[in-house]
Parts: sequence; C-alpha cells; structure tokens
Amino acid sequence: MASDPIGDPRHLWAVLGGSGADPSLLRIDAAERRPIELIPIDVAISSLAINPVTGLMYGAKASTLYSIDPNAAELTAIGTTPVWVDEALGFDRAGVLYGTGASARGLVRVDLHTAATEIVNGAETLEAIDLAADPATGDWFASDIHGDLRRVVIAEDGTAVVSDLGRTRFNRGTGLAFAVVPEPSAILLTVLILAAVMGDRRPARGAAAARSQEAKCGQP
Repeated sequence: MASDPIGDPRHLWAVLGGSGADPSLLRIDAAERRPIELIPIDVAISSLAINPVTGLMYGAKASTLYSIDPNAAELTAIGTTPVWVDEALGFDRAGVLYGTGASARGLVRVDLHTAATEIVNGAETLEAIDLAADPATGDWFASDIHGDLRRVVIAEDGTAVVSDLGRTRFNRGTGLAFAVVPEPSAILLTVLILAAVMGDRRPARGAAAARSQEAKCGQP
C-alpha cells in the first residue's frame, strides 16, 4: 500500500493481481475507506510507493523496479535490483527509496536511477511485507506476515535501530500507509486489509471492499 499524506492526503493506493485478479492499481478514499477507482496495468507488481518530494509512483515485481504513471496506466522498467524489493517499498521524507524483498532478509536503499541496492546496517534481518515512513518524525514502521509491527529509526550516519511494537489484531495486513483523517485532524498509521475484490472489476459503489486498523503514532 502507498500514500502521500502531505501531497495527496485524500487517497491511499494498493496493488491487486494475486488470487486470479487482473493486475491493477486500486485508489482508495482515505477518509471513507472505500475503493473509488480500479486502474488496469500490464504488470502484476507486488510493492508500491509514492515519492513525497516529486509525487511520482514506483513499484516492483520480482527483481524489476518500475516507475508508474497511474493516469496513463503505464509502467516503465528502471532496472534490476540486486536485492529484490518485491515485498515492500517506501520513501523517506527526503525522497530516498527503501525496500524489502522475498529473496533475502534486510532493509535496503534503492537507487531510483539504476535500481542498485544497499543494505541498511542495523536492519539486516528485518522482514516486512510493507513499510511506511511517518511524515512528521521520519520514523519507519514495518509489518510482517504475522502482524508484528516494528519501528525502524535511521540515524544520520545511515544505520538503523529496530524495535518491536507488538502484534496487531490482524494476522496479515496487506499494507501499511499513513493517512489523514478529518476528525480529529491527525495523520494515522493505517493497516489495510483488502477483504474483497470487485467481481466486475469496476469501482465499488457502497460495498465495503476494505477495512482498516488505525493507530496514532506520535502525531499531535
């Protein structure tokens, strides 16, 4: 799951393509927690992130990193990542891309121009199915397949400190993202569970296709 809570606070994004579903981007109304647009794409990407500096979208499938234009439904291959980042992608506040993958444990930095990867010292054993960076503090949050939530703090020297925050009530969240909610005004960490996929591949009207668990993470 991906979001840009500063540049585009109204929307969350998710990827579909497993369990027989056609490859698609799903745009979600963050306040109402309902899907509003389904965008078919050619590649079944499995990780997604939005650069908060440029507003551009990126995704990965296996070892290939893509730039994504959701308006044109076009994907452009950037290159091959030495360490896969097909499980999770996320940007920090400065527009640096991080990711985790199925091929090896560990958090890596990803070069947006060459797709080269670099292991983050201190987070070599991190396992995550999604990542999200707090736009207020810069702290990272990571969830694994068991629903365990971890905080990752990356220091100025580039090293990381990982701490356990406990287990969410969901065994497997399909995505993490920060979302703006109107009442009270706050940016919340959202764990999104895609409970259903529209059978006719059209945006849902009234039917709930997503539910979320939210937790405040230090925002005023």
